[in-house]
Amino acid sequence: MLYIGEAENVSKRLKQHAKTEEKDYWIHTSAFVSKDDNLTKAHIRYIEGKLIHAAYASKRAAVMNSASSGSSLPEADRAEMDIYIERMLQLLPVLGIHHFSAPTVFSQPKQAASLEKPKPPAITFYLKVKGLVASGARSEEGFTVFKGSKAVTTPVKSCPAGTLKERELLIQKGIITLEEGCYCFAEDYEFSSPSSAGAFISGRSTNGLTAWVTDSKQPLKELI
Repeated sequence: MLYIGEAENVSKRLKQHAKTEEKDYWIHTSAFVSKDDNLTKAHIRYIEGKLIHAAYASKRAAVMNSASSGSSLPEADRAEMDIYIERMLQLLPVLGIHHFSAPTVFSQPKQAASLEKPKPPAITFYLKVKGLVASGARSEEGFTVFKGSKAVTTPVKSCPAGTLKERELLIQKGIITLEEGCYCFAEDYEFSSPSSAGAFISGRSTNGLTAWVTDSKQPLKELI
């Protein structure tokens, strides 16, 4: 889950959130400030709105904001704030926050620099359960399941709670849809690990390092 907010006093606002049950899910926060206090309320609201829309578009987290935030600014101010946002987006991955960009699957670059060794093409792995087949590959933040993959509809009683919550989230976002007695991925989706992807597909705890195999039956653990 991800919440994007603005405040004149960050410490005070965090203490308020810590006492609010609706916002008790957060475990980490990052804050960006202006070194010379030249950001007005309108500037900050503009930045907030842009980040919220970027987070919704990436579909990498459940965004706990409404998509209506934002503020109108003169053209010159918008240009300055867009530069500020660009620098934020460069720094956020360094802080461990990767929720503002689409997942990247490790793959062969279209053009490799002449002095650089080309990366090998992405290896596709498969997971079969109850006659259903899912495919995917290792990706920047874990494991990406490809569009068209199938998943069981009824998880076992011991299925991890996190997997059940993620299923509800993906159904709400339309990332998986019910088709002919199974769930089908309408687009690529990145999971935090091969095991979490495997658990989602099979509806039970899964060792992703052995469950995901190549078309020649070689498990993922042998290729790491």
